[in-house]
Amino acid sequence: MAVREIRLFGDPVLKTASVPILEITDSIRSLIADLEQTTAIVGRAGVAANQIGVNLRAFGYHVEGVVGHLINPEIFEKSGELVELDEGCLSLPEIWSKTPRYSKVSIRGQKVTGEIIE
Repeated sequence: MAVREIRLFGDPVLKTASVPILEITDSIRSLIADLEQTTAIVGRAGVAANQIGVNLRAFGYHVEGVVGHLINPEIFEKSGELVELDEGCLSLPEIWSKTPRYSKVSIRGQKVTGEIIE
């Protein structure tokens, strides 16, 4: 496990479409461990795999003290009002913008254990 460097705006890896993870291998388990460790740093809410240089569909999250991950995530429902909150991105440090987001989204994906969650 390692905290990986965050790629910054302008890095070509951030412009390349991420591809689905088709099989959970040891290298995927290692990637997920690194994503979680990289995301666990205080002040971080989430880190996508491409932000650490890997164009695979996965991200780590850090919400209300809980660190986790999701593989091949997809939003399947959006509801509620659009709410504008100040939002930043680790790949664009020091830049914050009011970003409209739905007050509720439902997401599904897979854990590294193979469990499908919604």
